[in-house]
Amino acid sequence: MLRIIAQRLRALCRDTDTVARWGGDEFVLLLEDVGGQDGAATAATKVVDALTQDIVLDESFGHIVLPCAGSVGVVMAPQDGTDLDALLSKANMAMYRAKAQPQACFQFWSNDINTRLHERLALEMDLRQALRENLFVLHYQPQFSLYGQQMVGLEALMRWQRTPDQLVMPHGFIQVAEECGLIVDMGAWAVLHAARQVALWLRAGLKPVPIAVNISARQCLNRDLVQVVRLALQETGIPPHLLRLEITETTAMSDADQVIGLLHEIRALGVRLAVDDFGTGYSSLAYLKRFPIDELKIDRSFVSDIATDKDNAAIVRATIALAHGLGLQVVAEGVETEAQSRFLADQHCDTVQGYLFGRPQPVDIVTQWL
Repeated sequence: MLRIIAQRLRALCRDTDTVARWGGDEFVLLLEDVGGQDGAATAATKVVDALTQDIVLDESFGHIVLPCAGSVGVVMAPQDGTDLDALLSKANMAMYRAKAQPQACFQFWSNDINTRLHERLALEMDLRQALRENLFVLHYQPQFSLYGQQMVGLEALMRWQRTPDQLVMPHGFIQVAEECGLIVDMGAWAVLHAARQVALWLRAGLKPVPIAVNISARQCLNRDLVQVVRLALQETGIPPHLLRLEITETTAMSDADQVIGLLHEIRALGVRLAVDDFGTGYSSLAYLKRFPIDELKIDRSFVSDIATDKDNAAIVRATIALAHGLGLQVVAEGVETEAQSRFLADQHCDTVQGYLFGRPQPVDIVTQWL
């Protein structure tokens, strides 16, 4: 594969240019007299296009087609400097900026990339320290039955108590945690602490409802998740049905066969499972019926205007019918108005969650609810 990529890059370049394999899957191109930034952009576009073509291998073990993609970082000399090591470092930073984009592309180096890289690194270090010092907390949002009008579940949502006066919401740190892999340890922390909280409520004589904990894509690729859940149940001794794990539809479909196997192992422990953000991940119905899940959660983007948008109303109506046909419970997220609640009740949705019924709250307030 590397040889094919090298041949493609050499074919793009002139005799006066230099093509080098820098190590691993990284290459360096040194292009002279490209005609300024516009010329460099044209050259980078051609490189990205060359890298995104499938690679066909005709080997002794058969005809294999490998999907391929590449990200390109561009640095200009002498504008961005003349020191070789500094130029390579800047090109590398620009490349990682390109890799963070949803599609293969190229990025020019700029001072703001350097600033953002340092900010991101500082945030990553702060997150690692927060995990060591137990500075994360769980808030809980209630889920209500539309029939009995009673609380039937809670969703645990992570917060970062960065300072005594600063509580950071997930959008301020989850993406970085995902990128650096720390989300695996943070997710394990959330599972354990949710289970511990259920145990505390039981010891206090309360009757806790099931707590749902979100599981990230990286956790689903990590086989340790089953052991994390098993140890949390063993340590706390809580009934397994009081713990629920939620995976997004996109995560479920990222490697469906592996995820199905993982979920079966977790389900065997007695833990309930849900597919979150349903409707956003292009599920294959053939796979959906194979997932050992208990409920579907309809994404808030469909719920927000079900009272006024006939298309979203039709999607929600069909999702509820599909779930009930498969023997699954349905939870609608993001319910904020009485009109939304009435529509969902008319369609026999089982459970609702949203600001109309309660915002995420710290544990002391949730304990009062119980």
